[in-house]
Amino acid sequence: MAGGLRLSVIVWRQGGPFKALVNSFGVALLVGLQGCRDVPPIPITVDSDSLSLAAESRHYSFEEPCMGTLFRIDLYAASEEVASKASSQAFDVAHALNARFTDYDPRSELMELCKSGSNTPGTPLPLSPELWEALKLGAEIERLSEGAFDPAVGHLTKIWRRSVRKGRLPQEGVLAEALARTGMRHIELAESQPEAIFLRSDVLLDFGGLGKGIAADAMLDVLSLEGIKSVVVLAGGDVRAGAPPPGKDGWAVTIRPYGSSSGQGIRKLRIHHCGVSTSGSVHQSVEIDGRHYSHIVDPKTGIGIAPGIAATVVAPNTALSDALATAMCVVGSKRGLMLAEKAGVEVLFVERGEGLDGKVTGSLGFPAE
Repeated sequence: MAGGLRLSVIVWRQGGPFKALVNSFGVALLVGLQGCRDVPPIPITVDSDSLSLAAESRHYSFEEPCMGTLFRIDLYAASEEVASKASSQAFDVAHALNARFTDYDPRSELMELCKSGSNTPGTPLPLSPELWEALKLGAEIERLSEGAFDPAVGHLTKIWRRSVRKGRLPQEGVLAEALARTGMRHIELAESQPEAIFLRSDVLLDFGGLGKGIAADAMLDVLSLEGIKSVVVLAGGDVRAGAPPPGKDGWAVTIRPYGSSSGQGIRKLRIHHCGVSTSGSVHQSVEIDGRHYSHIVDPKTGIGIAPGIAATVVAPNTALSDALATAMCVVGSKRGLMLAEKAGVEVLFVERGEGLDGKVTGSLGFPAE
């Protein structure tokens, strides 16, 4: 696909649980071309026919809850000891990133930053390299998607969560005030050092559409450091694939945008060295005043989008596919195909409702079997 998103390298802390994580945005896709209770059905699964019977290595699988969903690692290693050690380190990275990025803990770096910004608008604030690079990535995707994805949308998601609980739309004045406080336009990020300047005192960040993708990429990188090459990481609706299983041309992945009970939009992929994410407005929706709304909030309106659309994005890494899958649901299939072309990714939409029962629309290069 022409074009492509070109961003700086994300650099994780050296010497600690993180290392240099190279996100190869803007390069060609190397594609052979997803538990916990009270979470939506996982729309992506790794199929059993991915698994290899290679004698020199064995298949191992590990699972842990993280970021409100179930994380899973499937890998090939010479021994259970090697596999267990590498997977444990990878899960440690995911939990560390969750502790840093969550908006549910006022002690997280993300929330402490917002608190500091409210006290010192216009003053440079120090950031960890992890948060700095994640914010730079979020700002670039906000620009690329023309605001359909925005990590500085915390006030809107907070208000919408309350609306969903109470079953009524937010008051116009409350919503207008939140919209005025929304957007990466209110934050300046230094280019050469991990710092941020808040241009107004009341911006609130939310990494709900970015954190799992970043975590999956970081986990794969840690596993690679430990010598694990044939591996796939699942983080809810996000998949990060490394090298394929021994003797195979890719990991067999099934996408079920409407859950296991529906045959609509099911696609089977063979993937390696890429990220795949599915986002949708099907399983988490609410009816208010006779209309149905999704849990996905449009940053430009502050209201949940209409349910019935699911988008799957294939990208060079999962940080990009995660954020763009959310943006695709906001903009819809027509604008989404143009966004995919601009970003250099592939996308598949499945829509239902109002005469669109299971309508499938995809970019020409979407790697379906």
